[in-house]
Amino acid sequence: MKMLYRFLLSVVCLSALNASVMAKDQQKTLLAIFAHPDDETTVAPILARYAREGVNVRWIIVTDGQFGVQEHANIPAGPLLIETRKKESICTKEQLGISTPIFLNYVDGELHKRENLHQLKIELTAQINEIKPDTIVTWGPDGGYGHADHRLVSSVLSGIVQAGGKNMPDELLYTGVPSFQREGLKDIKTKFGHYVKQVWAVTDLDYLPYRIAYSADDLNKARNALACHKSQFTEADQKDIFNFMSLGNGITYLRPALVKSVQRDNIFATTD
Repeated sequence: MKMLYRFLLSVVCLSALNASVMAKDQQKTLLAIFAHPDDETTVAPILARYAREGVNVRWIIVTDGQFGVQEHANIPAGPLLIETRKKESICTKEQLGISTPIFLNYVDGELHKRENLHQLKIELTAQINEIKPDTIVTWGPDGGYGHADHRLVSSVLSGIVQAGGKNMPDELLYTGVPSFQREGLKDIKTKFGHYVKQVWAVTDLDYLPYRIAYSADDLNKARNALACHKSQFTEADQKDIFNFMSLGNGITYLRPALVKSVQRDNIFATTD
């Protein structure tokens, strides 16, 4: 009887171990790659959602953000601001429940230099090969509001993924904001809010097929994460940003950067 009990116990334990291994093998990985600490705000609600659902949510921050000087914070450009923004990013990951960010530490505002673009391609390729993400999300070619670092991260990353490779993601997704979300921003209290209202790039809804819903709790986590970035945003700024996020009606909009499709012999779409 004891032998039978031990045998059954070993079978149960082995089954549990196999189930655990299979679950780990089947776990999806979502990788967010952005230029600066705080850029993740654009997709923070869905990062919180997927982390809550058991997805392995990873995050890469390309630049050190050392020139993001804001008058209210009274922190000069340089090492102190770099360290402050790293701490704010750690706070962010704790609020969202995602992995600790990987800091690549490129100098803020200097991605345009040829040597940096070359090295960034090498480093991002290495990170992707190590992480093996199923999906990557990043800035679109508009860079949100046109920031050069945003656009360059999008461009370099797109070039890497389009070249292919066994560890490249199934999807590279760009962030997008439908026009109604920007136009609906009212009762603006800050210069930052007015700037968003005037210059943030919008994308036609027809080009935003990924419409990812998130819960009120996910949005609350995103709001708490936004509050971590005290060196960048006053409480009034945060309110304007949160109102902007909320106008998405519980949805984050994304679009595929690259589309695998049928082969064509004509650049014009057929009508049949």
